[in-house]
Amino acid sequence: MENKSQTLVAQLFFLGFRELGWFQNLLFILILTAYTMTVAFNILIITLVSTRQRLNFPMYFLLKNFLGSEMFSVTIVIPNLLSMLWFGGAAMSIPGCIAQSYFCGVTGSTECYLLAAMPYDRYLAICKPLYYNVIMDLSLQYFLVIFCWLMSFLLTFITLSFLVQLTFCGSNIIDHYYCDLSPLLDLACSDISAFQVEIFILSVPLSFCSGLCALVCPQATPAMHLASLLGQNRFLGHVIMLDCMHSPGPGSQVAC
Repeated sequence: MENKSQTLVAQLFFLGFRELGWFQNLLFILILTAYTMTVAFNILIITLVSTRQRLNFPMYFLLKNFLGSEMFSVTIVIPNLLSMLWFGGAAMSIPGCIAQSYFCGVTGSTECYLLAAMPYDRYLAICKPLYYNVIMDLSLQYFLVIFCWLMSFLLTFITLSFLVQLTFCGSNIIDHYYCDLSPLLDLACSDISAFQVEIFILSVPLSFCSGLCALVCPQATPAMHLASLLGQNRFLGHVIMLDCMHSPGPGSQVAC
């Protein structure tokens, strides 16, 4: 690790998009409009799915929870980003930064797990239509959603437990718009090798788990007719996409 000034950092300053100059005002309007529309449409869809009996299907139940997770995810980041654009930067305490990083990880991980549950639902609907209502009953739907949220909180908490033990020193300026792990770890004056190993250990099983599902689940269908092949191909394509999202990288979180 490079030598750094041993002045401990208590507050971080995020530059955001300061180098854009006057274009920040236009970017502020665009992001505020996109954020408002995202939240409004997500609330509208969640309300429709919750109140319309015709939409009372497992697919829409999973979609409703996915939209809720996505809405929380953007709400964690966007308001602070808007503050940076309006004031030309924003300050945040170390605990606040770690909390933002944690909840970004939770919501991001939940979205990934829900995206993994959705193709399983479609696989059953296409490949096992006669057993679909029996297998995807209300108890399994609640189990999938609770499992997704619980695993996200627990696995991201492991990352949090390592992160709170780090000390930060040197410059307190981050050229970013939210508390991503990579720029945050650049300010750490503690040994982060164990933290990097922990991230890798948590990321690799997520990647292989989805691949294992792709190999095991299609084998559960004995009749290899056209519908089964179609369902398996869709399921496999979706899982390959999730595999890429889960793949660990430098400074990556458990979240996608």
